[in-house]
Amino acid sequence: IVRDSADSILSSLKDVALTLVLAAVISMIIIFIFFGDYKASLIVGSSIPTSILVSLILMTSAGFSLNIITMSGLVLGVGMMVDNSIVVIENIYRLRGLGVPSARAAVMGAKQVAGAIAPSTLTTICVFLPIIFVNGLVRELFVDLALTIAYSLVASLLIALTVVPAMSSTMLRNTEPKPQKLLDKVLKVYEKAL
Repeated sequence: IVRDSADSILSSLKDVALTLVLAAVISMIIIFIFFGDYKASLIVGSSIPTSILVSLILMTSAGFSLNIITMSGLVLGVGMMVDNSIVVIENIYRLRGLGVPSARAAVMGAKQVAGAIAPSTLTTICVFLPIIFVNGLVRELFVDLALTIAYSLVASLLIALTVVPAMSSTMLRNTEPKPQKLLDKVLKVYEKAL
């Protein structure tokens, strides 16, 4: 054997996997800080591995393997994966604060924002799709990355509109929204500025 790069590739894959886990944990902590409710944080946090699983299924069906490029696409996708779930859970949380029962709030909350998050997600996907039409070395390097990000965003949209409302209908049954003092102060300053 003249040269064996397996160790460096495995080390890079471990680093990317660690980054993926850290990104998910940090996302959950930030959600907990803003919502002040561990149940909402767990719901959004559970959407991350579920979205990754759906992304991996889509990647496998497209013939992709796990490598540094596709793992990097998943890491980039993690930050965007939680966006849809946060929008849905926030709307459900808002409806719960208005006294809507949890099951009804879950259905209404997802339905009300579906028309906003679907085009938003598709617009973000459209940014990455032109890479597919490029030829040469750039295509070989970045097609897997672009499609992995697109798959992860599609998966996050599906999870945000199905799993998040389903979990919210049961987990947020006895939850009362907590006052958001910091956010209320920011909103007052923002209203004055407007």
